[in-house]
Order: sequence, then C-alpha cells, then structure tokens
Amino acid sequence: MAAAVKAFRALHLRLGTRQAYGGHQRKFVAFAKTIGADPYLPITEEVLCMAAIDFCRTCKATSLPQYFSAIQKMHTENGFGALPRGDAYKQTVRGLINFFGQVDKVEPKHALTIDDLHGILAQLDLRNFADAAFWSALTTAFFGLLRISEYADGALQAQHVRTVDQGVILTVPFSKTSLQPVEVRLSSRPDLLCPRRALQHYGKLRGFVGANQPVFVRSKDGDVMTRSWFINKVKSHVKALGHNPDHYAGHSCRRGGCTAMFLAGVPETFIAAHGRWRSLEYRKYLAFVDDTQWRPTALLASKAGQSLPTLAQAAQRVGLPGTRPSVGVR
Repeated sequence: MAAAVKAFRALHLRLGTRQAYGGHQRKFVAFAKTIGADPYLPITEEVLCMAAIDFCRTCKATSLPQYFSAIQKMHTENGFGALPRGDAYKQTVRGLINFFGQVDKVEPKHALTIDDLHGILAQLDLRNFADAAFWSALTTAFFGLLRISEYADGALQAQHVRTVDQGVILTVPFSKTSLQPVEVRLSSRPDLLCPRRALQHYGKLRGFVGANQPVFVRSKDGDVMTRSWFINKVKSHVKALGHNPDHYAGHSCRRGGCTAMFLAGVPETFIAAHGRWRSLEYRKYLAFVDDTQWRPTALLASKAGQSLPTLAQAAQRVGLPGTRPSVGVR
C-alpha cells in the first residue's frame, strides 16, 4: 500500500505539469552548482533571490511562479518544507516583475479567420493525401475549438469520431484540464469549409482505419500527424496569404473558431460550452483586432436617433455568460 500511495501522489500533477516542473528543477540544480550551493540541502532566501534573477536572464518574469512551484516541490520532497519566502524574496520578485514587465509582454498568437480558411483551401490540392489530411484536421480543430494536444500526435483515434447526417460527433478523450471524455458536435456547413465533408473526403483517401488508430496521419504509410508538422503547414499557408507566420501556431484554430462564433452572434454561453470552458476565461481567446475593433462603436452608431434603454432596463438584460456550473466541462 505504501508503494500505491507513492504512485498516486506522483499522479496528482498532470503529465505536462510534471514535465515542466522537471525542466525547472534541472535549471535550478544547474544554477545552484554554479554558485557553489548544494541544491539538495535546505535552500536559503539569498539563494532563492539569486535564482530568481538568474531565471529572468533567459526566461520571462511572468513564469517565475511556476519556477518556484517546481523548486518548492523538490524542496518538500527532500524533507525541508516551505521555501524561505520572506521580505527579501518578495521584494526581489516584485522588482524583477516591475523591471522586466516593460518588455516581457506575452503576445497571444493570432486567430485564423473564415477568410483565412478560404485562402488556405485555395492553396491546397485535396487529391493529395497530406493536403486532405491537413484540411480535415484544420476544419475539425477550428470548428471544434480544439487544443492541438487534443487531436495531434495521435491523441484523437478513429473510435472518437463519428459522422452523422447533422455533422460530426467527436469524443475528446482527455485534455490538459480534464481526464474525462467530453463530446463535441460539429454541424455540417453548406459551403466548402464543412468539417464533415472534409473528414469524409479524407476518409475515402485513407481507406479502412482500425478503431485504435490515430484519426489524423500525414501519409498513407500511417505517419502520425505531429504538432510540429501541423503548425509548420499552418505557418506556410498563412505566409502565402501575406501574414507574418511567427504570429500563428496551433492555438490559432481554437482562438479563430471562438472569435468567428462570437462575430456570428453565437451566445457566449454556447461558445463556453462548446469550447469546454467553465469560466469567462474563453473571452481571452476573442481576437479584438482590425474589423472587430469597429464593432462596439459601429453598433452604437446604428442606434443613432433611437432612444436607448434606461439603466434599470439594461440591468435586467445583463448576465454573466459562461459562469454557470452547467456550462461545459473543462
């Protein structure tokens, strides 16, 4: 039983978090050795402050909390309890954030748009297996608001995908925030962007697929569609559209689908449920750029000459979509 307790304690962190912590811990151990400190003995506050400064030499100050969480975990596992985070530590961290905060800005990747999808489709030859596979994955990810970890690298298997008259039913087996399967439904579309049509065409080219085989492969030999392959394809196609490829990545699909639904007038509670968000966090995915930036004042201008509702009337219409417990499962 003692071994079982140890095993389940090790699983309290998800795989991605354990991997990130491992990298941070190796970084701290390497730094400690350069200053002559033993990383496996109790860590002093002075060493902690120096480690923070060293970390910010090569990493963003906004990542300091995760870095120290990883060090804390190592410190605890070595039997030394809480790290000494006194005034010196707090002031050093605050100073680093104030200093590097001027340049350490994290710019989210740009969202793909419906027009971008049409532009990408125009570049593809869907008779080519790799292009058909890419297009199928792209439309599935865009309209399904999928994280790239949910469909690339073999994460999505044939048993998780069903095509029906109304569209496509996906069963996302797990995600970075939940180990429970979640069903996602993609409606058919009357245009060339239809995810159901893309999947069916790709399926014809691929032929029979076993239930436990990956849905998305990049060759008829069964080479799994990796994150890097998919992202490189996205970058090459947006570059051909005249965009800066550095601004795009796998998350551009999830962000783009979220923004497209919002612009189409889909209620925010539906967007939150479809994207498996339980809070207002999804609003960070809305790409408020270019034409979208005109919408607030354009909508107000459309009411010119009309009487606006009173504050009391408006208050009755205000809700907080996306916050109800019944909305989605992350």
